[in-house]
Amino acid sequence: VTMYILKCVRECGWFWEVDKPISQQEWAEYSTAKLPMTKIVNAWVELLIQDSFLTKDGIALKPLPTVDECDKILQDLSEAVKKIHDGDDPAVLFVKRCGQHLTQICQGKINSLAVLFPEDSNEVGAARFYNDSEWYKVFNVMSAAVIADIVSPLSGKGHGVMRVLEVGAGTGATTNEVLAKFSELEIYHQYDYTDISPVFLAEAGKRFSSPSLTCKVLNIEEDPLSQGYVPSSYDMVLGTMVIHAVKDMTQTMMHLRSILKDGGLVVITDMFETMPHLTLTFGLLEVSKVMECKHLS
Repeated sequence: VTMYILKCVRECGWFWEVDKPISQQEWAEYSTAKLPMTKIVNAWVELLIQDSFLTKDGIALKPLPTVDECDKILQDLSEAVKKIHDGDDPAVLFVKRCGQHLTQICQGKINSLAVLFPEDSNEVGAARFYNDSEWYKVFNVMSAAVIADIVSPLSGKGHGVMRVLEVGAGTGATTNEVLAKFSELEIYHQYDYTDISPVFLAEAGKRFSSPSLTCKVLNIEEDPLSQGYVPSSYDMVLGTMVIHAVKDMTQTMMHLRSILKDGGLVVITDMFETMPHLTLTFGLLEVSKVMECKHLS
């Protein structure tokens, strides 16, 4: 991840000198896209500090590698990773895809969304990362296992229909695991599959064709009641790797509470620390927001 960032720095025309201070604002000014001091720039600088290219005070400790040097290191790392993952692990391929397009994204030549969510199904984008990577499967299986423990006493027809809402359901990776558990345990349910993007909902409608599953638009950062949702109507609200992305955690949890029945449960599976490969991949959504704001202004 660090090598892709350093290569991007070089290709964007930025240069630093050893033992001299570097400001994040200076980095932003060298980008053709004129990126302001966004979260992703801060995250990149943190990675360079962790890998001893910069001090915490922003002093350069090592010379900035050339593009050729970065390519050589990336090639060596790629060969090493192939020996471990056979070269086709979706997480590895997704990181490579984002890294290889990083400079174009930062220069405003390509939209980061096109890289993260390619139209070509042969390209490894977010969907395959969510559904097929061994790394992400841990989160999906973990969510489903916790939910199975909670609902197992409710197995069978005598307990009525459990109303469940999933926030930020995205490509349906968690949904798939949870529905499998419901089927296994004979949990009678009505499952509302929600996301802010209608594109995800259209795909989910094809993948999970079931009378007990409904696809709906929901922005959890806004009041669900103003979006047509009924207060105190769900037995369970769940979300995997989505809550960390909201701007106001307290407000978002209040929104979820408003549609939850008394005694209902919220099941959240998420991270509390940043990870380099996620910074390089989904951190690019921050760049997309910046570009959109510039376009709108």
